[in-house]
Amino acid sequence: DIVEDTAVALGDLLRFFSNTYGGTHKVAPIVATLTRQGDQSYFDYIRSIKKSGFAEAVTIKTADLKQNLSTPENIPASLVERYTKALEILGDNNGN
Repeated sequence: DIVEDTAVALGDLLRFFSNTYGGTHKVAPIVATLTRQGDQSYFDYIRSIKKSGFAEAVTIKTADLKQNLSTPENIPASLVERYTKALEILGDNNGN
């Protein structure tokens, strides 16, 4: 959520990880994968994570969705349905 919710840009992350750890680093591309583009539908975004080739991105998004669903009484039923479908797309068919 750092790119969506703060002033940090993907380029900032790439520079930070390249300067700190040297060379090319996977963190910025994974963050880019997990950042939904403004014109992208939610399920196109989820499918793009699945197709990205970054198992880390799938794992992170799956964990995020499971955390969101850990208290379903606190979110609208429409989001419970949406997140459950997203887990199915990501390959977590039983929601566990």
